[in-house]
Amino acid sequence: AGFSVKQGGRFDASGSVAPAPLQGNVQLKLAGLSLKPFAPYLNTVVRLNLNRGTAGVSGKLKLSPPAQAGKPLSLAFAGGFSVDQLDITEEESGDSFLGWERLSSRDLNLGLAPNRLRMTQLRAVKPLRQPPNVRPLCRKCSRGGSASCVRRAIAKARRQAASNSSVTR
Repeated sequence: AGFSVKQGGRFDASGSVAPAPLQGNVQLKLAGLSLKPFAPYLNTVVRLNLNRGTAGVSGKLKLSPPAQAGKPLSLAFAGGFSVDQLDITEEESGDSFLGWERLSSRDLNLGLAPNRLRMTQLRAVKPLRQPPNVRPLCRKCSRGGSASCVRRAIAKARRQAASNSSVTR
């Protein structure tokens, strides 16, 4: 069974669910869910603008009846997720606050009762794109610098700051 989401995206599910006691195994897929409709909720709490982004999740959801009476339903999810083309800016300045081309994991394991979250790898592709007026840290790097370039740039800035403070003494 599946349906399209009006603001963007598609949800599909297959599997079985039994009502009493509530239990089931369901294969889920949510693709291309637009995050833009959630912008007003974010903006009521913080001064940020959610300009764009989509989310997706795919995996197996298992519902199990409580092991003991009075205990909550056990839920386990195994699969992956992605948040794509995220662009969040500061409300007043319009400066980038948070963004990336893609943040994803293929090995998300989430459980409720007992509560647990496990992910062995989280992959970020092009996080916080470099603004056009910022130069790379070195001539070899086109994306703002490797870790060694960043360390060299920090050391250089410290040397310059130290030399500037010794001149003013």
